[in-house]
Amino acid sequence: MAWLKRFILSIQFLTRIPIPIQLKIESIDLVKSMIFFPVVGFIIGILMMIGFYIPHVLLFKWLPPLMAVLIQTLITGALHVDGLGDTCDGIFSSRSKEKMLEIMRDSRIGTNAGIAIIFDLMIKMILIFEIYSIIGIRVLPVIIAIPILGRMGIIMAASISSYARKESGLGQHFIDGIGFFEWFLSSLIGFLLLFILFRSSMITFVFLIDIIALLLALYFKTKIGGLTGDTLGAINEVCEIMFLFLYFVLLGRI
Repeated sequence: MAWLKRFILSIQFLTRIPIPIQLKIESIDLVKSMIFFPVVGFIIGILMMIGFYIPHVLLFKWLPPLMAVLIQTLITGALHVDGLGDTCDGIFSSRSKEKMLEIMRDSRIGTNAGIAIIFDLMIKMILIFEIYSIIGIRVLPVIIAIPILGRMGIIMAASISSYARKESGLGQHFIDGIGFFEWFLSSLIGFLLLFILFRSSMITFVFLIDIIALLLALYFKTKIGGLTGDTLGAINEVCEIMFLFLYFVLLGRI
């Protein structure tokens, strides 16, 4: 079945979960696989929750947030973290658009990338810890929601953007191919998953994350003329952090 193939493809692309199946895919399969990104985010969130819960039971204080972020990094192969680093190296190089795009394709890690990656992981751990300190074990649904909303941010940004590079690349299939239907269906799936976890209070965060993803897409358009695969990774990381920050700020008010 086409939907099953695309679901498996989304897991293989976004995670390092071993699924030893060789799929015969076309560009349309890459686009349609994005519909399942929130579901893959849910799977990643469940694994993060397990990584958090085990040291929690053992009465560790700082270890649960560390393990949650570590599990996320291992499961995804740091896919989006790498995109964040490459994006920061390019965007903050103060060069021309063409040079920014060239720098972003360089596999070497620059100063901006190193700083961005360190602060990305550190801020996630601190925010999870702060929320955990306030609401205790009720933080578990919040942890599951982190990767769901991050990937919903990717879908939103890609659906309103165009590919920034003149030459083709893997990101082009996702960015230029996705339309309103894929965004709507993916958002519906993501919202239903989040509603199960949080009920109606999650509507606020879905709306806010969509706004943040939209603003980031517009920002990248002014800098490099659109999006690339790396910027999609950066958008995921920023949306995850902003969700945690907004949840912490709005805690008890929604």
